[in-house]
Amino acid sequence: MKKLNAICFLVFFTITVHAQINNKTKFNELSQDQLDLALAKSIKTIKMAQIWTAVGIGLVITGSVVLVDDMNNRRSNTAILGGLPTSETAAGILMVTGGVVTELIAIPVSIKGSKRKKDLEIELVKFNPKGSSSINGIGLKLRF
Repeated sequence: MKKLNAICFLVFFTITVHAQINNKTKFNELSQDQLDLALAKSIKTIKMAQIWTAVGIGLVITGSVVLVDDMNNRRSNTAILGGLPTSETAAGILMVTGGVVTELIAIPVSIKGSKRKKDLEIELVKFNPKGSSSINGIGLKLRF
């Protein structure tokens, strides 16, 4: 029974991955306007991921400071219940966990957006031939 479950899982996973690979847009089939829109979208994605990366780093640092402060307060407290976790401990753990999860999502999104931006810029080069000094269709061409 375990072998059958494993085989079914692997077949399902293979079909899912294959479907996602074939669903990617091909940049060489897009027009210049579509490539420009896709480039703007990838730049927005990169900026959003950078903002979430900064937020995640801030959460991890703040949560770590709260945890260290709470540990110092519990260590200096000599009461019977001084060693038990407090609400500050829970808040610090929650902040560190939230920051790590945010980082685990934001960093791959930033990498994927950067790769997409690079691919789009490479495809946009074919619309601007060498020797062309035009910007937005207006320019001067000199040939000798």
